[in-house]
Amino acid sequence: MLEISPDLDARLCYAIVLLCALISARVQVYGRLRGLKERAIYAWSLPSTWGVFLTYVAIPLGLFWFLDRTGALRDTSFFAALLVGLAYPSIISGSTGVKPVQGLAGVMGWLDKATDSLITKIVECVSIDAHRFQKRVLDRMDDATFREAVLSVAQEYGDTAAMDQELAAEADAKKRDLILYDYATQSALGLYPLTEKLNKFGLKKSDSPYFRARLALICWVILQLALVIGVGAACFSRGGEERFELWRLSKPGISQNDLNRARHRLSHFLAEGGDTSNRTRARLAHALDRPGLEVQRADEIIRLLLQYRGANGSPSFYLTAEALTNSLRVSSVDVRARVQHALLLLAKETAQREKMPPLPETLNKWQPLATDSPIDLEEIWRTWDEWWHQAIAANP
Repeated sequence: MLEISPDLDARLCYAIVLLCALISARVQVYGRLRGLKERAIYAWSLPSTWGVFLTYVAIPLGLFWFLDRTGALRDTSFFAALLVGLAYPSIISGSTGVKPVQGLAGVMGWLDKATDSLITKIVECVSIDAHRFQKRVLDRMDDATFREAVLSVAQEYGDTAAMDQELAAEADAKKRDLILYDYATQSALGLYPLTEKLNKFGLKKSDSPYFRARLALICWVILQLALVIGVGAACFSRGGEERFELWRLSKPGISQNDLNRARHRLSHFLAEGGDTSNRTRARLAHALDRPGLEVQRADEIIRLLLQYRGANGSPSFYLTAEALTNSLRVSSVDVRARVQHALLLLAKETAQREKMPPLPETLNKWQPLATDSPIDLEEIWRTWDEWWHQAIAANP
């Protein structure tokens, strides 16, 4: 199924995983807290709950990156993003066609145990917090107006028929107050109007765990939006776009569509001219020395540099020659050989102009070898650099 998946920009796929992870994390946290029933919302006022939630969000994002690194899937696959975002527990357990690295299930087992321990503490804290709030409310039930307010909430959001039966069967005033409180808070919807009435009767809104949880949720949503906007702006800004496409161009194992996207966008930057093209040209040349760069990717980079070198004798032409000359210091022999061929091509074009100095025979005959010492490379680099400066001086 993954083979026929639409091929999207990797940033969009990570956004899909993040969106699915947010939904999945919320469902899983509420599933873990189902024993608290309507009071589960209180848990969002506790940092531990957010720690569990963020853990559930981070796992699919990290798994998606990890599976891409190991070649199990591609980070541009739409179906893979959905699968990891929504069904990552099945992937980790090996129940899907995507096979994770052995030992990953053991790590997740340890993480589940740690999460279980946190959930247990969260349930205990919520129970204590709910009991404290209940006591504060019940202590005010002697006020007839406040009791009437609690009764109105219970009648609106609770099971009125069942409540009336329990009240009729109970003669103790304290227990009747407790029944009213239970039905008023039976639904999470009733917690909001009850909290809003607290200020009128000498209590603070902050006494309500519902109010604190609601405030924490609002702050989290604002923080989340700010984070998403910030990361999105960084990824899709001009500088972020350049760095991203350079990474895609040099990344091994990407799809042909992804390679074409990276090549097209980098071509657009190089064609703009000015500082944008100069910066992109320098970054492309720097990418030639990335560890593990495939020879095919080096060919793509050199092809882009040569394609947008500009007219013979133009500033962009000499900047390209300078960038490639500096790339002779790269660690890969195969890449050095390709850079040398590119420099000979540029030198041949330059030699067609008048008053050009002849190219030294050492540069014409030099072939990069694995046995080249740093001193040998430095001498070749200096010879090329001096010749290009002579060429510029001859035809400024």
